[in-house]
Amino acid sequence: MKITKRQLRCIIKEEKARLMEQMTPADMGMAAAKMDDDFRARMQALHPKPDHGVFDKSYLSDIIREEIMDYLNSIGADYLDPDEAKLIERTINSATNSVVMDLVEG
Repeated sequence: MKITKRQLRCIIKEEKARLMEQMTPADMGMAAAKMDDDFRARMQALHPKPDHGVFDKSYLSDIIREEIMDYLNSIGADYLDPDEAKLIERTINSATNSVVMDLVEG
């Protein structure tokens, strides 16, 4: 049975999303810290001063914070409960991975 590159990418993307959903926040934190360090080193080698918002953690955090605050306002709450926080974290990680995998050349 032959698998096309497109099918393989889809399988990899689905499996990665499944694995990401199973990771605990602590696992994600450690993996993210390692990836951040590696990524920062590669980006500095390629682009010494990336100035686009996609490289700015504060910019992206502000966008996410605004969306979460909008959600909280819509339900009349001031804070997230732990289950909501975990779900939002997993959703953001999954969405980020999905977008990146769709846009990675290969």
